[in-house]
Amino acid sequence: MSERVGVAAHLAHSMACFHKCLVLISVLLLLVFGYGANAQTLSQQPHTIIFEVAPDPHEAVLLQHWRKLSSTQRHDISSAVANRVVPVVLRQLRASGVLVEQIGSYLDETNPSFALHLEKGDPLKVASLLACTLAQHSVLVLASKPFVGSRYLDAINISVGEKNIEQIDQIYRRLRHGMGAQLIDGQTTSHGMMTILLPPGTDVNRSAARLKIMLSGAHDVQAVERHAAWVGPVEGATLLLPAHFPNLLIQIAIVSKRKRQLN
Repeated sequence: MSERVGVAAHLAHSMACFHKCLVLISVLLLLVFGYGANAQTLSQQPHTIIFEVAPDPHEAVLLQHWRKLSSTQRHDISSAVANRVVPVVLRQLRASGVLVEQIGSYLDETNPSFALHLEKGDPLKVASLLACTLAQHSVLVLASKPFVGSRYLDAINISVGEKNIEQIDQIYRRLRHGMGAQLIDGQTTSHGMMTILLPPGTDVNRSAARLKIMLSGAHDVQAVERHAAWVGPVEGATLLLPAHFPNLLIQIAIVSKRKRQLN
């Protein structure tokens, strides 16, 4: 009898240990797969749309006025326009995404820029409608994997740290002057990381080494792979906002600035 009791007690203890092991395994699986999926960073989203509110370089007159604005005014105007336009674009196309402020450069201009990390929707349609609404010649769609209309490009990531727009502009101009305008025609900086896309056929490792020397080894420089597409406005695309809405806001800001100067 005592032996049976001992066996039963041993089995009960074993089952309890087994149950604890199952609970522990379940917790570990939740941490690895469940929490890991929810902790996905924005940069890992399938498609990111890069755009600016600043006047297109082809808008010479408006660009001249824009350059006279302070960096704070440029930021405020850009933020106001982007936060009004993007939700309407996403809603019209039944898409969703997260809008993040950053700093961007194109040719010799550095301005407040935005990265729309798309969670749902057609990236090319969203990009095209943004280009149309913001009166931009084109906006950039980036991804780590190929997508319809994309092409492979080598890129370089430079860990520049958290800096303001003037400091980013100085670094960009220094690298663009040193490497050549034909090799570097733009950059985007977000969360302290500057990304530069290289023209097709460029030796990315050699370029990365040159950039590291130019930066005196003060910043981490890494070669990365990207797939990109420049998307322009599609003829006939319309948004439920006034035409050239950002241009109007820029003009209002310029007028307001002149009135303050007169007073």
